[in-house]
Amino acid sequence: MRLGSFILFLFFGVILIPGCGSGNDRTPTETVKGFLDSAIRNGKPSEAEAEFCTEKAGKAYRELAKHAGDNSNITVISAKYGEEKIDGDKATVKVLTAEKSGEKAPKSESIYHLEKEGGKWGIVGMQREGMKKVIRFDGEEFAKMISMMKAMNEATEK
Repeated sequence: MRLGSFILFLFFGVILIPGCGSGNDRTPTETVKGFLDSAIRNGKPSEAEAEFCTEKAGKAYRELAKHAGDNSNITVISAKYGEEKIDGDKATVKVLTAEKSGEKAPKSESIYHLEKEGGKWGIVGMQREGMKKVIRFDGEEFAKMISMMKAMNEATEK
């Protein structure tokens, strides 16, 4: 597995993420479903997923999509949406995904974290099964991942 794909797998577990609310009344689960459907359809990170994130998280996700290149394939082949918890302007949605991996489709669980911004739900980060902390798309860990992708692209271009 290439480094870019591994990084995306590690942080997003099978998915990728983008940008800001688009003026609708989606529930947290519908927001995550829209994000994952777009990511699966595009096969790699794209700016299209950003509409399902908060503005700041979407900006960071667009940057990821810009630098992800062909090394960042999305491996999710199906998703089952589980428990949705809402606590004021914050929410979480559990998702069980099956991923392409040779002849098998291993399953893993992720928890998407959302916040309400301008009255609309947007993804701000995710927590992969086995991870102790949330990776915020507008946070330091995500920025480091984007920097690594930029460096890989620059090294490949030389």
